[in-house]
Amino acid sequence: MQTLLITDFLKALPPPLGFNGINVEDKVLNKYIYCLNIKDHNGRIYYPEVMFSIFHSVVGINDERVKECQQVKHILKMMQYKYREGLSKKLDLDSLCGNKYYRTEITASKMLSAKALFPHLWANHLKRKE
Repeated sequence: MQTLLITDFLKALPPPLGFNGINVEDKVLNKYIYCLNIKDHNGRIYYPEVMFSIFHSVVGINDERVKECQQVKHILKMMQYKYREGLSKKLDLDSLCGNKYYRTEITASKMLSAKALFPHLWANHLKRKE
């Protein structure tokens, strides 16, 4: 999905994963998106990264045994194949759950901030992409 649609997606997703039916302020929602730490892929984010980050934020389990279990390894291989055009070939559970620190890469939070802080520059950016 397009990165800029993450707020609408979270507002439509039912609790405990999302905020459907809950009146949530934009600044609270933006802080939550920042905490999810979802990597942006040229204006797009991928469903597995979004959902694994949300699941991890709700459950909060970061156990080494989970990373090493066969089911998780199988799921990661399937995702690497299905999303081979967009997700990293070195996909692991930490990057999928938002546990990797993206210092120089763009995240969904940075993309939303850029649009909010610099709307005129954002419009120019969109025109150049066309």
